[in-house]
Amino acid sequence: MENSNPPSTKRKQQQEDNRQRKKAERENKQLDAALLKIEQSMEKEQAAWEAAVIHAERQLIRQQEGEQARFDASILRLERQEMKLEAAQRREQAQFDAAILRLERQEMQLEAAQRREQAQFDAAILRLERQEMQLEAAQRREQAQFDAAILHLERQEAQLEASLDRAIRQEERLMAAEQRQRERNARLERLMARLNPARQCNLDSITLFNDIHSYYNVGSCNFCCSHCGALGFDSENRGTSSQRHYGILCCNQGKIMLDDLPDLPPTLENLFTSEDTLAQYFRKNIRRFNAGMSLCSFQATDKTVTTGEPGAFKVVGQTYRRMGSTTAGEDSDAKCLQIYFLDPGYQATLRAQRYIAEHDTEDQRDVQLFSLLHTALTQEADNSYIRSFLTIVEWIRHSDHNPDEVQLELHETERPSGGQHRGRFHLPTAPE
Repeated sequence: MENSNPPSTKRKQQQEDNRQRKKAERENKQLDAALLKIEQSMEKEQAAWEAAVIHAERQLIRQQEGEQARFDASILRLERQEMKLEAAQRREQAQFDAAILRLERQEMQLEAAQRREQAQFDAAILRLERQEMQLEAAQRREQAQFDAAILHLERQEAQLEASLDRAIRQEERLMAAEQRQRERNARLERLMARLNPARQCNLDSITLFNDIHSYYNVGSCNFCCSHCGALGFDSENRGTSSQRHYGILCCNQGKIMLDDLPDLPPTLENLFTSEDTLAQYFRKNIRRFNAGMSLCSFQATDKTVTTGEPGAFKVVGQTYRRMGSTTAGEDSDAKCLQIYFLDPGYQATLRAQRYIAEHDTEDQRDVQLFSLLHTALTQEADNSYIRSFLTIVEWIRHSDHNPDEVQLELHETERPSGGQHRGRFHLPTAPE
């Protein structure tokens, strides 16, 4: 059968086979291309899927990281809020403590204000009491001045009565003297009538009385020393008529110049010059009042002569002025300087009582005079010795100081000046 096919058929078969082969090859190539495309698309899809997976993973990672960051941020925010809460609590605690401190401070200030008000109230009470005491003292002084005025008027009345009595007695003495003179003249006339007429013209030869006195006139004591102004007699002059001096009797020609004696306080001057009964009583007992106001006591070995001739006070050895302590003992009475440390109103009574106890006599004039002398020495005369021993209370009252402002200080650096004693500012060296 094969042999029956002609060659053209074989060619056609071959051509057909070739076409089939080429077609198969083309289809294979197309299939390969399609497979390649499919593979490429699959690779692209795989790459895309992988990219999507990576993207998803990245997004997931980013989301997880963001959530972690948000979580961390939330933790940080919570921690910050907790810290802020703690800080707020601490601030509130601090504010509470500050409020407590302010309240305590206000309470302390209130207590201090109350204490100040109490102190001011006490000070006001003290001032009122002091004013009341000053008012009472002023009333007592006014009463004393009124009593003194009454006494002065009574003294003046007594002086007038005494002057009137003296005038009456003087008139009586003058009348008696005139009567005696008339009697003498009558006796003289009778005597002259009996004498020889030749002797009637020589009256000097007649001795009427036996009490004939002789005297020497030294002149008036009205010549002044040209240096110190002291008065003297003309016969005592040791200089010239224009430059008088009296040698050692006064200033020894200006070599010794003394200060003028100060004027007496009015109270003392009145006691020394007045003629009223109180002043006369003072002068009569001046030794007692001088001893009662003394600051010291006299001590010496007494060798007074009391036999034979009139007695004379005589001492042997050293004399002392004893001051003693400023306060009396428990079993002894105050005396001398110790009295000045007592209440001023009691001092006069104590001084008068000492004399009453010694002499068993009582006189209210003693208390009155001691009170006047205390006032004269501490206020009018301003005696420096007595002023040095004034009590603090009397010094404050005497100097018009406020007791709340008085402060005592001892300065070891102070030095005396002027006429002050060199040991005035020495600090105490032994316990009092």
